Amino acid sequence: MLSSLLLNSLKFIEFVIIFLERGTNMSKETSPIPFTEFSNNVSRFFEQVISESKPVIVENEKGERAVLKPVISRKLQGRKKTQADREAFLSSLGGWKGVDVDQFLKDNEESRQLNTRPPVEL
Repeated sequence: MLSSLLLNSLKFIEFVIIFLERGTNMSKETSPIPFTEFSNNVSRFFEQVISESKPVIVENEKGERAVLKPVISRKLQGRKKTQADREAFLSSLGGWKGVDVDQFLKDNEESRQLNTRPPVEL
């Protein structure tokens, strides 16, 4: 059940797991949660991490720690297209006009068969 819940939740948010040594700065900022408590309330902790955008530190019986934190998705923001961009695109149209496609494909396949690497000497 825990693994299926994790897999379903990963569709919406990506989590980074970082193992920490004892005494790191992050462990002082947030008190660790026992693994048993975390495993019994996985959904609640996921919601907490997502809604508060703050990491949760989980600690097992051996004292090993893992951090569960949200990954901020950064949308790619392209620049606004200019008139010069449009003109450059339009000027490229028809650039393949007059090219014999069959001959091009044949030449391309032949060039892939050429061995251009020097022989390896062991």
